Amino acid sequence: MKRTRGFSLIEVMIAIMVLLVGISGVTHALWWATQHEKEGSRMSEATNHARVVLERIIPTGVIAQGVPAGGWPTDASGLHDDPTERRPLYSGPPNVLAGLGAHLNATDTSQFSRNIRVERLSADTDSHEYTLAVITVRVFWNEQGHERSVELQTVVPHGIAP
Repeated sequence: MKRTRGFSLIEVMIAIMVLLVGISGVTHALWWATQHEKEGSRMSEATNHARVVLERIIPTGVIAQGVPAGGWPTDASGLHDDPTERRPLYSGPPNVLAGLGAHLNATDTSQFSRNIRVERLSADTDSHEYTLAVITVRVFWNEQGHERSVELQTVVPHGIAP
């Protein structure tokens, strides 16, 4: 009996199945990467907005401005937001943020909101930490029906008397 060269039908079918599994895996990986690239882009943008807000608050001394004598920033100051409060990203209070995002033509800042909280590092008046404040800036946005957020914190001297 003479043997012919070539592949049998079963060998060809197995090869096609292996190729289909490989191609579907690559397709799924590309789809997943595309979806998560958008999420990563928004997270990077939100982190940058939080950084801009922090950088605007720290050097202006806004923490000590408008604080009642012997007091601490109130809710109306925009520096002691309730954790559930969401304010427009670049609007006052504090007034140093008003109009800050006007130069950002490429991005839609309306999809982001912010929450700023300034607290003393320590309540103990005898501690050196009493003269330090923790500034927490959270930036929020909605993505696929879920609220997402990033948070940046820094510690700065505040100069507010007890």
